[in-house]
Amino acid sequence: MICLEKLSQLIAAKLVKEEIINDDDFSVECCVYGLELILSSLFIFATMMTIAAFTGLVTECLAFAAFFCSLRILAGGFHCKNYISCFLVSVSLWGVLCVLLLTDAWQFVNSGLFAAATFVFTGYIALRAPIEHKNRPLSSDDIKNIKGKARFLCALHLMVAVILVLLQRDKLIFIQCYSDLLTTLFMLIPSMEVKGNEKDHS
Repeated sequence: MICLEKLSQLIAAKLVKEEIINDDDFSVECCVYGLELILSSLFIFATMMTIAAFTGLVTECLAFAAFFCSLRILAGGFHCKNYISCFLVSVSLWGVLCVLLLTDAWQFVNSGLFAAATFVFTGYIALRAPIEHKNRPLSSDDIKNIKGKARFLCALHLMVAVILVLLQRDKLIFIQCYSDLLTTLFMLIPSMEVKGNEKDHS
């Protein structure tokens, strides 16, 4: 988004002027990139919360953000090519969940199946994370560090799932299952793209 880029550049220029960051090109570019990521994430979250407020799903939105973001950050995998597509995908996925929650479509499936699926998805994430992105290669130390954090969070997710089952919080179990499914799919997409490219070249 052009407005995010311009705002990030203005903030970076202010930080240079205040001598908070160096004025060399590399430092400014890193700062602008980081600010764009932060502002983009805040804009997405604000949009989701606005939709949640109108639909009466604020608690569910916070739960979705907590379940999804906590593992997605470490899992890696597919990333959109620009901020606009990232915004559209993120809000669309939240929109799908809103429809499922508002229509009670999730109640037609036994919550035990959602819990079992959550265990499968979380297990896959624990075993495979992190999935490297071609634009962001990781060192062996980075992979080891991220894998340790991802497995810790996966264990925490499983504990939460067990607690939700015991408390019979079926809606939250469904939200967690949906979130972990998305994280798993985003991890699988890069490998599917690689296989597709190999077939095209064969």
